[in-house]
Amino acid sequence: MKVFQLTSVLTVLGLGWFLWGILSGSLADVPKRSVAEQKMVLQTIESLSYYLNICLIVNLIAGAICFFEEQTYPVVLLLIAGFLMYGLQYSIDAIFGDGKQLVAGKASQMSLLRLHQWAMTIAVPGVILLVVSIIQSVLSPEKIDLTAVSLGKGAAEQQNSGGLIPAFAACWQLPFCREGIRKTCPIFHAKTKCWKQGVGCMCEQSIIQLAGTGQKQEMTPEELQRIKGFVALGDLIEKSDQETRKTIPTRVGPRGVKIPINPNITPQQARERCKGCIIYNEHQHRKYNFFAPVITLAVPVLVFWQFEGLKSLMGTLIEKFDTLIGHAVLSTSKVTNFSQTITGAFGIEMVMVICAGLILLTWGLRFLEYCVFKIKI
Repeated sequence: MKVFQLTSVLTVLGLGWFLWGILSGSLADVPKRSVAEQKMVLQTIESLSYYLNICLIVNLIAGAICFFEEQTYPVVLLLIAGFLMYGLQYSIDAIFGDGKQLVAGKASQMSLLRLHQWAMTIAVPGVILLVVSIIQSVLSPEKIDLTAVSLGKGAAEQQNSGGLIPAFAACWQLPFCREGIRKTCPIFHAKTKCWKQGVGCMCEQSIIQLAGTGQKQEMTPEELQRIKGFVALGDLIEKSDQETRKTIPTRVGPRGVKIPINPNITPQQARERCKGCIIYNEHQHRKYNFFAPVITLAVPVLVFWQFEGLKSLMGTLIEKFDTLIGHAVLSTSKVTNFSQTITGAFGIEMVMVICAGLILLTWGLRFLEYCVFKIKI
């Protein structure tokens, strides 16, 4: 971490010097100086570029090691790379109008070329880490320390991955499924999900155990002891279980398996009970990990695909805003004329579309959080 912090400071100072040289016009004024001064400036650029290359590579390696599991780190790298590659030139054009005079001359062009090279250097680990992060979130979701959760004996021994796509895993494919109950669980034998049936081992554990016991006739006394939680006392207790089992209401579920039901609660109450279940919340967490990267990638693709449409929409909205302000001040003409200002200014249009894309991305992720964690669908 110390290496990352030190190289970050040096990298920011180095990049800041090049940005200052371009934006202030100091590098563009180099051709007006003497030959000796021009040679000195070019040598300074070469020297700083050499050391900044080394510092940047060390910083990226240290950052990848320190923030390998952080999902925001590759996004930050890609944003920095995008600004150096494209955003800098757009900013120059937007702020200074025609920014050609700022990048005129050998020194300015050399510095701009170095910035583009560093942008590519930053983008490569950013793309790699982003792809790795997406693969990990989809195929290898975050593991939970089951030893810290009171789930009974054998809970920490069951570590199921949830199949190829954990977001669509059933309850018996999640880490909370206990081996002792799973062998006789009707939900498992029906290959369904407890939140679809409204009953499971967390909310109706005694019913699940008792009803499931009768579906495994070859159980040994040791297995029966582990499931029931007490020592079997012979035929008397077994007969009592059989009589009690006959009184449990059931219905035929998938694959013909009898699923126990609780007639004392309504389907809505069962649904609310599922929302507070630790198994269902783990399922929702994995669902969010699956869809969040999809939205994160889909929004930029949509913005790029519909760039012209979004640009036209932004212009229309600004024109409506101009007209609204004109009516507010009792004027028949446009007051701000901002729509005319951005017409033909590609840099400003690009910034506005990017801002609109960021807003759409934020709304998309917030809507996903609302659906997954608030109303839990």
